[in-house]
Amino acid sequence: MQRRLIAAVVLAAGVLSGCGRNGSIAPAIPLPQTQQAYSPSYGNDTAQALPEGRTPKKLTISPATAIVPIGTSVQLTGTVFMDNGQTINNFTGLTFTLPNTNDQGPVIQKRDSQGGVFVGQREGTVTVTGTVGDLTATATIQVVKANNMWTQIAAGTTNDLKAVKMINDMEGWAVGNAGTILRFQNGNWFPVRAQRSSNANLTGIDFADVNDGWAVGDSSILHFTNGVWQEIGTPSAGALKAIDMTNINDGWIVGENGGKGVVLRFQGGQWADAGAGIKDPLNAVSAIAPNDVWAVGESGFGRAPAIYHFDGTSWSKAKFGEKWPNIKLWSGSYKMKGIKMLNGSQGWAVGSYAPIGATLRGEQGVMFKYDANLGTWLEVKMANDDPKMKNVTYNSVGMMGGNKGWVLGNVTQKPLDLSPTPQLFGNLMESDGQSVTISSNYQAKSVGSGFYGIDVLYNGNGAIVGDQGLILMHLYDVNRPTQSNNTGGYTGSYNSNYNNAGGGYYGNTGGGYNPYGGTTGGYGGS
Repeated sequence: MQRRLIAAVVLAAGVLSGCGRNGSIAPAIPLPQTQQAYSPSYGNDTAQALPEGRTPKKLTISPATAIVPIGTSVQLTGTVFMDNGQTINNFTGLTFTLPNTNDQGPVIQKRDSQGGVFVGQREGTVTVTGTVGDLTATATIQVVKANNMWTQIAAGTTNDLKAVKMINDMEGWAVGNAGTILRFQNGNWFPVRAQRSSNANLTGIDFADVNDGWAVGDSSILHFTNGVWQEIGTPSAGALKAIDMTNINDGWIVGENGGKGVVLRFQGGQWADAGAGIKDPLNAVSAIAPNDVWAVGESGFGRAPAIYHFDGTSWSKAKFGEKWPNIKLWSGSYKMKGIKMLNGSQGWAVGSYAPIGATLRGEQGVMFKYDANLGTWLEVKMANDDPKMKNVTYNSVGMMGGNKGWVLGNVTQKPLDLSPTPQLFGNLMESDGQSVTISSNYQAKSVGSGFYGIDVLYNGNGAIVGDQGLILMHLYDVNRPTQSNNTGGYTGSYNSNYNNAGGGYYGNTGGGYNPYGGTTGGYGGS
């Protein structure tokens, strides 16, 4: 237990050593003073001892009070006042106890120069008691919610990653170019082989349950069952872009062939052409139920955004605006790339808009929200209507609730900007469901020009994938249970992988990232 908790602390604090976008380093977000990184040194018995022949008369603990976010720690030391007037500061030979270690988290007491370290595991207030000889003193620790942050993790590949699926807090999958398939288990991402005829560029993945999954890309469909990925035949020509399963026996794939939409449905144990008749190329799909499915794609010049709905019988084009019919003249063209439906009445779609003169003016990012009361889609604006950020185009959206989520985009060039810094950094954006704002709340050693895939569990745990093998995860959240209130207390096994001395996590010291045996690294420790 101690090793797992210590590893979680090292993970939470150690990764905060570097922050960058597209290779440039941005200021790291500092930890509060009460948060301490703790690197254990097992077997090093260097705890202080009191002077021989002297008696301690008074003891205090420092800090006497502290605020500790979940998954982080505070170091506790003592000040001992001796009978000869001597004061011993930062005394590390104390014995620490808690009234109930199961509720608030233990004091990890190591016989080394670090003293006692308290690791917060669950929200609440706890009194820690320190003892030396016959003297005792207390410290009051308040454990609060952690400041969740997206943090980069080494992926073991430099191929672009396009889609990700988190099955639960501790297991997930990602896919990308050149047939890349990665699996997340025990705190590490590692490559997985598949039985297939070609290394298709994979752009979509979904799992109906932990043992049954699907991946698509180019003209390939891969099925994961009995612990093995295997390519199966596809009933349609063209490029397959995305997949979403409603359950193990029902699911949807969308794509395009010859400039028209492709829709496949999984029923009766096989994939078949669903005969949708959609004339627009399709890029993404979100299936809520067998009779409630949404798909998005690309519309031609002067046409409404390509958002389609399946009601169990047929597909129909979405409606837009605050009233219907909405007399609106559409200009330019729309390329909708991502959609996320939380349920039958909440959903968001994102993409890009090419206005007239886009060659000079640049493309713009667009986001629409489904209004179930109106039965229409309404545009979601960039907060404060920042004009320059309009040129950041959107790739994907992940919402954990109606008022909390993220939008993925690109690093783009400001149109007609000849300055030394024409880049617009729109990799990661936040959304309250009503607007979009640029987010800097992530730590990364280096990133490419685009973030492409996101999957967020309802408790906030999730993963983001992008250019050059980029993977970001909510690292503090791995200490938390699968609960909607997300208040901590996860007690599963991490198999010590969160303290990987090989440098699996950015911020770890040590050698290159090489957990696979024979696979070269490229992700050295910082």
